Amino acid sequence: MKKRWLSQVLILTVLYIIFGGIWILISDQMMAEVFIDPQMLISGQTLKGLFFIGVTALLFFIIISAYQRRIDAMKSLLDKKNRDLKIFFDRMSHDLRGPVATILGLTNVGKNFTEKEDVLHLLDRVELTAKKSDKIIQGLIKLTAILDREVSPEIIDARTLIDEIIKEERLRTMEQDWPEVHKKIPAIAFETDKKLLSFALHEIIKNAILYQNKTTGHEVDISIKEVKRKQLIITICDTGIGISANQMKRVYDLFYRGLSSKGAGIGLYTANMAIEKLQGKLNLENRQTQGSAFTIWLPCRIHSLQ
Repeated sequence: MKKRWLSQVLILTVLYIIFGGIWILISDQMMAEVFIDPQMLISGQTLKGLFFIGVTALLFFIIISAYQRRIDAMKSLLDKKNRDLKIFFDRMSHDLRGPVATILGLTNVGKNFTEKEDVLHLLDRVELTAKKSDKIIQGLIKLTAILDREVSPEIIDARTLIDEIIKEERLRTMEQDWPEVHKKIPAIAFETDKKLLSFALHEIIKNAILYQNKTTGHEVDISIKEVKRKQLIITICDTGIGISANQMKRVYDLFYRGLSSKGAGIGLYTANMAIEKLQGKLNLENRQTQGSAFTIWLPCRIHSLQ
């Protein structure tokens, strides 16, 4: 599509150069033959120039109008596709979660009616599969919420936000080997959509906890810097198992799961979508032997609390 568009622009440019060159050469000769008086020749050249401007302006108007109509039609089709996709995600997520919850409930009930190891093992496998499905469905529900959400900025205390997210993740994961968390956060407040940013931070910090390197000490460093009161740089580094260069290329792809992945391949995709909605950028640094480093560049208004 891009190559086709560039070729069309190139063709129009070449045609304009050829048409303009021919017009200048022929019209100058005609003017020299028609107008002998220098004053009349100057007036004729002026009229010729105005005529050329008028004709080319009309041509440009016609061409640009045609392209604008095509762009509007494509945008309308894309908007419809996006709406259909959101409806599909929403319906699929909510319609599937009910049956999955029923399966989970039935497996728990079934375990109370048998003591046979093979049956219990089978019920455990069913329960595990249902939980994985439920995790995917929950991820799709969050993705739909991110896509539908209108950005609503509010003033956020940086230190309070990070403390809340760490506390919530600690309660959610119930991880016994919780890493040592080092925070370097200035006393500032900033304006952005708290829900969108919190979701992205939750996913990144959750990954830092999930993919610990059990053979070495595990640490997580969280730092926030401000740039000229207009931009935040949030960095989350860990000393976990790291991400290979090949996996890093696809880490933001929907449903992509690496070799050591424990998730559904939705979290980082949705986190990246949330940061993009905030006009920010999420970057991953490849530190395969030292863990991973996620950096968020976030444009926002910043206020000092000191």
